Amino acid sequence: MSDHGDAEELLHDAEDLKKLTDKLPDHGKTTDKQDEQIKKSIRDIMQDLAHDPNLDPHNIDYDELRKEGVSEKAIEELKKLEGIYDEVDEGKHADISHIKEELEEVIGEIEHEAHKKEDIQKYNINKKKKKRKERRVGGGVGWGGGGGEEKKRVGGG
Repeated sequence: MSDHGDAEELLHDAEDLKKLTDKLPDHGKTTDKQDEQIKKSIRDIMQDLAHDPNLDPHNIDYDELRKEGVSEKAIEELKKLEGIYDEVDEGKHADISHIKEELEEVIGEIEHEAHKKEDIQKYNINKKKKKRKERRVGGGVGWGGGGGEEKKRVGGG
């Protein structure tokens, strides 16, 4: 998967988490329905971060994810999301303000990572464009280096 695709996917995941936090009240305990919504959203995002549509939040092999090329930053986020998942999965209602605080921290980190990936992608695109332009123009080396201009000046006066 390309860096750009990863950045777009990360921003989409952050947006999904924002929508989830917006649906939750500011205080109180989660309801059974909210717990299920939180678990589903977190599971989906964990699967995206791991690039594994079958990832089970109850059974994550972080060493295997590393072997498959999942970044350490993504693994950090997965661990945080796993902690939130476990809080709402324990059968007792979790403190909403605490859950929202943890989700907002993860959102910020995911957005930061996405913007870093976007910057890298833009840098790589600009670098490729510059190389293509140098090849078209010749870069002044090995293509005569302006010899044609010199002849004009000499012949002109």
